[in-house]
Amino acid sequence: MQQRAGTTDAADAILRAIRHEIPQPVETFLREQHLLVVAGIATGGDASEHVWASLLTGTPGFVSVTDPRSVSIDAAFIASDPLYHAFDRTAPVGLLAIELSTRRRVRLNGHAQRLNADGPLVMHVDDVFPNCRQHIRAREIVHDAVAEAPPIVRRPETTLTTTQREWIANADTFFVATSAEHRADASHRGGERGFLRALDDTHLLWPDYDGNAMFLTLGNLELDPRCGLLLIDWERGATLQLTGNAHVNWRPTPHFPEVTRTISYTIERVVETTNAIPIRWQTRDDI
Repeated sequence: MQQRAGTTDAADAILRAIRHEIPQPVETFLREQHLLVVAGIATGGDASEHVWASLLTGTPGFVSVTDPRSVSIDAAFIASDPLYHAFDRTAPVGLLAIELSTRRRVRLNGHAQRLNADGPLVMHVDDVFPNCRQHIRAREIVHDAVAEAPPIVRRPETTLTTTQREWIANADTFFVATSAEHRADASHRGGERGFLRALDDTHLLWPDYDGNAMFLTLGNLELDPRCGLLLIDWERGATLQLTGNAHVNWRPTPHFPEVTRTISYTIERVVETTNAIPIRWQTRDDI
């Protein structure tokens, strides 16, 4: 991917940034977070495996480092989440810890398991690496642990509704889950509203903006096109989860003539959940 993008000169610096143990600054950062984006693989009712992006939330301290290569997450997916049973046994996992108010983020990849139904999700970490702050829209938490009605899940569908297409058209942030070679990864995508486009009720398109030149998401998609997307309604605490297949286009398209790469996405499953998370954010325009 770096060769095709002409960024091989950054490869050595990128490799130096990847660690295999959790350094103290990352441990402190994780302990302060309210939200984790999770990438995992779930088996559907037809026995097929799909890649999904989901999230876990809690008060600061719900994520803790128990040793230099282990993380404990004291939170559970809601029962209707596609990843609810994904970690009943050891499975690949990708975590993205993102602090929207400061636009800082850290990715951790490895394997995880929930040892019992009421216990924490325990992760063995293989790789730890920070990412730059580009393309992150700053947001502040305005309510934490909001008392709301229980989560309401729309019946899983295979196509987008008109309302969901409007949600996508107004998004300035979404999260991407990919998997390849028994590994999983969670990543962030951001831009101006309209950068994620629903071409119809089963096809999306977004530009691949220049970032840290790691190309982990694109590299995974080259090996395995399965891909999960997560959109959050920051003001209502709702989520929109998609799973499907993605393809990298290495040439400009009429939709985004200013960029050299775009991602085409075909939807296979759609899960929308109201009251999915007990936190509310508001956008900050001063950062």
